[in-house]
Amino acid sequence: MPAPWRPWANRWSAASATAFGIPGFFKPRHPVGVFAGLSWYDTAPLKATLLELVDFDRINRADVRLSVGAVDVRSGNSEYFDNTRMRLGPEHIMASGALPPGFPPVQIGDAWYWDGGLVSNSPLWYVLDEAPDIDALILQVDLFSASGKLPTNLDQVQERVMDIRYSSKTRFNSNELRRREALKASFRRLLDKLPAALRDDADVKHLAAASRQNHVSLVHLINRHDTGSAGVKDYEFSRATVDDLWQAGRADVERSAAESDWDDALQPHEGLRVYDLTR
Repeated sequence: MPAPWRPWANRWSAASATAFGIPGFFKPRHPVGVFAGLSWYDTAPLKATLLELVDFDRINRADVRLSVGAVDVRSGNSEYFDNTRMRLGPEHIMASGALPPGFPPVQIGDAWYWDGGLVSNSPLWYVLDEAPDIDALILQVDLFSASGKLPTNLDQVQERVMDIRYSSKTRFNSNELRRREALKASFRRLLDKLPAALRDDADVKHLAAASRQNHVSLVHLINRHDTGSAGVKDYEFSRATVDDLWQAGRADVERSAAESDWDDALQPHEGLRVYDLTR
C-alpha cells in the first residue's frame, strides 16, 4: 500500500480493534458491570492468555529478578511487584499494563491498580535505589519519543501530548543521574582533602560509601517510528501496527548494535555514560 495511505489504514485497523477487540487480549466492554463506565475494554481474556503462555512457577523461582510497576488508584502511589519479595501471578502483570481509559484497574488484595506509567514510564530509580552500588549496562526501551514535530491537527496534538507526558520521566532520570554522579564526585574530592585522623569517623565512612563511583552505561532505545496511529497509539494493537513496531524495533536494535558507541558502552569505564543509539 502506498505510504500516503498508511495512516488511514492504521486508523481503520484501530477502529476494527475498537469494534471487535483482540482475541486473547481484550474485548469491547458491554454497558453492564461495575467497570462499564471506567474503561473501553474488558481485559479478562488476557488473564487466560498469560496463564497459558507464561511459566509463573519459573518466574517465582526468582532465578532472574522480575519487577513490574503499578500505581494505586486511590492513593496515587507507585508500587512495584517483585518476585524476590512476593509470588507473582497474572494479576500483577495485568496491573502493570492497565492503562486507562482503555483498560480497567486490576484488583490485588484490597487495592486497585493502574499502569505504573502514569507515575513513571521509565522506572529507572527503582533499579538504582534497590542496588545503589550497581555496575551495569542498562537498556532502557522508551516507547514514546520526547522530541517530535509541531502538530498540525487535533489528532497530532493528542499524540504530541501523549509523547511528552510519557517520556518526561526519561529526560528527568538521565539529568538526575548526571547530577547525582557530579555530587558524588564532589564528595570524593572533598573526602580526599580530609586529614587522616578523620578517615575513621562514622560520618566520613558513610559519605565515602554513599559516594562510591558507579560504572553504568545507560543505553536508550527510543521508539521514533510513526505508525500513523496518532492519538490512539497507546492502545492501538492492530496486527498491522504490531507488525510494524516489531520490525522497526528489530531494525533499531540491529542498527544500534552496529554503532561504534555500542562497543564503547560495553567497555568498563568510570561514572555514568548515556547513549541514544536510535537517533
